[in-house]
Amino acid sequence: MADLARICRRLTRYLHHGVCAVHGSNYKPKSSTEWIEKLIVFYALERCRDLVQEGDAPVWCHFTVGAMPADEAKAQVREVAERIRGFNMKDPEATTLSEYIVDFSFSTYNLKHLVGVEPMPPAGKFRLLLTAESEMDPRQQLVLDDFVKLLDIKSPVKIMIFQARDGDAREKLIRAFQDILGRHGRYDPENEPDWLFVGIPRYADWLGHVHDPTVLNRHVHVVVPGSNPAILQERPAWWAWQPLPGEE
Repeated sequence: MADLARICRRLTRYLHHGVCAVHGSNYKPKSSTEWIEKLIVFYALERCRDLVQEGDAPVWCHFTVGAMPADEAKAQVREVAERIRGFNMKDPEATTLSEYIVDFSFSTYNLKHLVGVEPMPPAGKFRLLLTAESEMDPRQQLVLDDFVKLLDIKSPVKIMIFQARDGDAREKLIRAFQDILGRHGRYDPENEPDWLFVGIPRYADWLGHVHDPTVLNRHVHVVVPGSNPAILQERPAWWAWQPLPGEE
């Protein structure tokens, strides 16, 4: 079983690392920052690879970076991407990786093994290990539209990432997550996968507070195991800006 608290701490720490990397580059995009936000989220998720591995089976990552803005200098965009990730992602001419069903996922083996393009090892089986959706739009309905994509997917860890809310807006969104789980026939209190709901700071706010991030609005919730109807409970201690002693 995956350590959900450790996944959350690793994820949130590398989210902050990504924002700090962009801040340190002094990069000023000429157009939308949406692609930068996607890189930060997906690369932070990618850092959790070893936390979901099962035995010796390889862990493959699936997500789509999307096209970089055409009006930006390619070298500068590339530098920002590598600052966020910390190591070379792929062929310099590539613009996307292979998204599979949802925005981001980890699996044992890859899709070529699954469809027979590459030989599957004798004892190998393709399985999803972690799935995630990310929606930074402040409109609640768009967040919920992405959330429902995770419901029918079989994976032991499911993560929903969205822009953090305050006050009534936060309560309304958390209640909506609970209600949707309760209405769905796949929700099984005794055998439900580990759910993680991560409300992250607005990118522009985060960029302006890299040196004092504790002032930023953020929240983490989980589904209480065995709760029926589903109950989401906040886990503020699971957000990490720095690694805990003994954790990478």
